[in-house]
Amino acid sequence: MSNTIIDNLFKNLIEMETNLSGLYLVLSTRSKGPTSAAFKKISMDSMNHGETLRLIKNELARNISFSIADSELLEITERSKEISDQTKRVIGELKDTNKVDEHALIQLNKLELCEDDALEIYLKFHKSCILSDDQKKIVPMLIEGIINDEKEHSKLLQII
Repeated sequence: MSNTIIDNLFKNLIEMETNLSGLYLVLSTRSKGPTSAAFKKISMDSMNHGETLRLIKNELARNISFSIADSELLEITERSKEISDQTKRVIGELKDTNKVDEHALIQLNKLELCEDDALEIYLKFHKSCILSDDQKKIVPMLIEGIINDEKEHSKLLQII
């Protein structure tokens, strides 16, 4: 498994989380009350996920390997890129309006599926990491925190 594949995986996951954070921040400014608070919470969590992934990449990734084939890692990498690109498109569409209208909610339903896909990506990532002894306690906890947040995001988006 090449470092390029792992580097691209982290790059795309970080970009995905950064774009999701930006999208939910825009949605929080276009909505009110509890809906706005939920979007802002998801935005903050997503930004934190990006930073957590950046920490793992910068501090630990050179010592991480995966128990899945390169083709599966490439699939995860491509799916995270697709989610990121879709998120950018929705942000572009939302810039044309000052509120969350029916069209935006349709797009949000698509993004709810993206959040579910992100959860699947992190579950596969978590399950397939091969870690050194000094990483075995820390990295899984960091990834589990992201997984738990993604589960919460899915629930919040279902309510909204």
